[in-house]
Amino acid sequence: MTVEGSDELLNIFLVAKHANGGKLSSHLWFFHGFCKQLDPEYCCLVDVGTIPASDSIFNFYLALDAQPNVGGVCGFMGVDNPSCLGIAGAQLYEYTYAHIIDKAFESLFGFIQVLPGAFSAYRWDAIKDPHLINKYLQTVLDPDFVYSEDFNCRTANMYLAEDRLLCLSIFAKHNQKYILKYVPDAKSKTDVPESLISLLNQRRRWLNGTWFAFDYVWENQSQVGSSKHSSWEKFLFYSVLLYSFLNPMY
Repeated sequence: MTVEGSDELLNIFLVAKHANGGKLSSHLWFFHGFCKQLDPEYCCLVDVGTIPASDSIFNFYLALDAQPNVGGVCGFMGVDNPSCLGIAGAQLYEYTYAHIIDKAFESLFGFIQVLPGAFSAYRWDAIKDPHLINKYLQTVLDPDFVYSEDFNCRTANMYLAEDRLLCLSIFAKHNQKYILKYVPDAKSKTDVPESLISLLNQRRRWLNGTWFAFDYVWENQSQVGSSKHSSWEKFLFYSVLLYSFLNPMY
């Protein structure tokens, strides 16, 4: 594919899976397959139901290129089928609030609790550590893991929000000082559930995964000690965790 206004060629790979194995199965192909072989500088995740603006991925690139210590970024995700009323309207408010307020606020502290798998980008060097990737993809790398003694109700729910585990691993990476950043100019729209049953099923997964993943982050917050973050940056990280703990009470 020829890039407009340039003599450079853009290589396009079309990969089709024979069965729907879920998000982590696709990430196994992407991270453990293509990225491991091609060793890119940056990589970007976009859900099939998400439509980025024409300059969104470029804005991701600008943010990552401008600051070498940025390990991952996310942008603003709006609703593709907005409505002022009903279920879609409620989600329109929620998505807008979550990005403009929550993501922007957490970005000030350098640690965003979750970079949405539907639309985010990473510095490959921040996540290519084998231990990190193997932990993130454990349920698909080892199908027998779900039958082991280490896999219980808590672990099953935790892996419903595995993005949060990835964010902690990036921020707390040994001998590094990566931060996570919100890029408001990287905009996209995504499809949302339009029926109450679909919405409840989605939120059941999200709420269970979020709570148990946060519990994991809370228990493993000491991992930040092995990073090169300054005392002030570590204090900001703990402030975000405290905010996340207290927020549901209000």
